[in-house]
Amino acid sequence: MKDGAKQMNAMIQARVDAESKREAEEILARLGMTLNDAVRIFISQVVMTRGLPFQPKLPSEDEFVAKAVADAEADIKAGRVYGPFNTVDELIADLEKGE
Repeated sequence: MKDGAKQMNAMIQARVDAESKREAEEILARLGMTLNDAVRIFISQVVMTRGLPFQPKLPSEDEFVAKAVADAEADIKAGRVYGPFNTVDELIADLEKGE
């Protein structure tokens, strides 16, 4: 090999949900790279830093609540949520109708 280029001969496979993959590909395309480019960069950074190139953490409470609200709004728009319910008993009765 010339100029220190490494031979690309190892393959990695990973399963992810289709929506996350699509979103990642769109974002990376706007950055001028492919998903494969991003994975290669990630692997290079793991090797160079001898660990993850970022600090894993749980989302903050605000981020968690914002995500839960967004998910609930999506469920409402998709017709997966029924109501409104004025009492817990009304909710339970509605849930039991489906049994």
